[in-house]
Amino acid sequence: MKNSSADNFDEILKAAQKKLSKGNFDDAQEDYENILEEDKNHTEALIGISICKLRTGAFDDALKDITKALKNHPECPDALYLRGLIKGALDKPKDALKDFQQALTLNPENADALCDAGGTYLVLKEYSKALDSFEQCLKLDDSNEEALLGKGISLYNLKKEKEALEFVSKAIELDDEYALAYIVRGEILLGLKQTEKALEDIKKAQKLQPDWWNNEDEDYEDDDDDDDDDDNDDDDDDEGDSSELDDFKLDD
Repeated sequence: MKNSSADNFDEILKAAQKKLSKGNFDDAQEDYENILEEDKNHTEALIGISICKLRTGAFDDALKDITKALKNHPECPDALYLRGLIKGALDKPKDALKDFQQALTLNPENADALCDAGGTYLVLKEYSKALDSFEQCLKLDDSNEEALLGKGISLYNLKKEKEALEFVSKAIELDDEYALAYIVRGEILLGLKQTEKALEDIKKAQKLQPDWWNNEDEDYEDDDDDDDDDDNDDDDDDEGDSSELDDFKLDD
């Protein structure tokens, strides 16, 4: 489509958005590239191609494209939010948080940005701030399972295990195939000395996401081996951190 004109950009963008929503990132990226061949500063195409590159692991290229978009529109909340996600993927949580905060200044009712800000605070081990972000998100969207899980992780790290259990369980009620939530709840239950229930959750997570586990983790099949329970008691919160930075939808 090298000869396509600005008049049909909207049509191309709609097609690209459909492909993006279905996870067809390569095809969507091609559509955005067609637009950018004719208008290298087309903001929505730059945002779209940045999403594609983020989802396919081309983080550095994604950052370059979203930076171009922000040069044209420095106060675009969607672009700021997306740049925050990209910086998070590049293991730059402090920089990511700045972008989330700026996006929220422009659009304080962006539940996704609140949730991802909470996840970033978890990465930074600022659990009280994480809790506040997740609670703000849940005021806007009380069925956000990621925010419920994040709130549970925050409470757990603030030594409020019983409250944490409540919110992680709510996340599982909303999505009974939420493997990460089962892992987190399993850890909380271990801390509460409810070993049998903890092992049930861990086994459920293993069935849902078998590729997450090494062969040596099969020791969880032994319900009576408390040592194996303790071996997996330290790292689950880090898994929770990364999960909060997972979903992006380009708003119209």
